[in-house]
Amino acid sequence: MSSTSVGLDLGLMSEAIERSLAPRTWAAYSAAWRDWWYFLNACSMDIKGDVLSCGVLFVTSLFNRKLAASSVAKVVAGVSFFQKLRGERPLSSFFQIKQALKGYKKGIGKLDARRPISISLLGQLCKVLSDVCRDQGEILLFRTAFVLAFFGAFRISELVAASRNSVSGLGFSDVMVSNDKVEILVRKSKTDQYGRGQVVSLHSWVGSEFCPVILVRCLYEMHPSKCGSFLMHQDSSPLTKFQFSAIFKKCLGKLGLSSAKFSSHSFRIGAATEAARFGLDDSVVKRIGRWESNRFKIYVRPNLMLPV
Repeated sequence: MSSTSVGLDLGLMSEAIERSLAPRTWAAYSAAWRDWWYFLNACSMDIKGDVLSCGVLFVTSLFNRKLAASSVAKVVAGVSFFQKLRGERPLSSFFQIKQALKGYKKGIGKLDARRPISISLLGQLCKVLSDVCRDQGEILLFRTAFVLAFFGAFRISELVAASRNSVSGLGFSDVMVSNDKVEILVRKSKTDQYGRGQVVSLHSWVGSEFCPVILVRCLYEMHPSKCGSFLMHQDSSPLTKFQFSAIFKKCLGKLGLSSAKFSSHSFRIGAATEAARFGLDDSVVKRIGRWESNRFKIYVRPNLMLPV
């Protein structure tokens, strides 16, 4: 963290403060802080010292850009984070701004309308992989990735590598396979920045060719070295986020579905939606997706699920 980024020198604390956030969150907050300073420099001299007035104008400018409500909230959170570091009153503490954000979320901002992956659609995606992938090894790899993403309600960053040269995603040492169960250790996630780790248990889907235990066991046995990324190609290179999304979009295209209405997060959304649809208690749904709050409810979208 540069001393100029917040206007004071925090010395050895700088690195610790940066590491307190996920890398993507730190990048987003830093960008928000830069936008705030550019905006302040463009403000007239008579309001520069009035944080509330500047904040209202700044947030209004975000509304005018038609950003999603979640994006506006993240910008405000980013600015507020650095204001707190400077010992200033944060934008997020002003009643006027808090209420405006609530109203924007309810009726003005863009809604997150990504569709969930249903169990039925998951099966169709897995079947059409034979028309998209070049060989049986790749079919098995992507079937396993799709099934894990759904049944484990994983964030894509928890499963696959960010790039071919990145050491991230699921490792072989994180996967434990038995006859009727797979246990997967998520070493670090968005809600577990201290790396305490969480174990996700997946059980057999008896009679299904898309059983997570069978698929994981087959992929496990295909790579004798048992090291490196668990989701890897036959040349030992890791499956990347870009590759996952690219094959996912091709499968949707084969099924005549618009990829614009889905994303890799649709598997996680689908896990929450299907769990709620089957009548599972809220506490169970939260445990499935490792949610720590009731935020999981925004992922329950039965109205956006495609008809079977």
